[in-house]
Amino acid sequence: MLAESLVEDRVSLEDAQAVVRKAQRLIADGHARRFLRQRFRGRKGLD
Repeated sequence: MLAESLVEDRVSLEDAQAVVRKAQRLIADGHARRFLRQRFRGRKGLD
């Protein structure tokens, strides 16, 4: 499983969690920007 592969690769759990958190933050930021852009475009279109 994932834990076994992490142990085999000698990656510490903390490092793995840090990478996941960073990725999640980047994905969340990307979604937020896209969402805001769509909202603002919609408002401009309605005016």
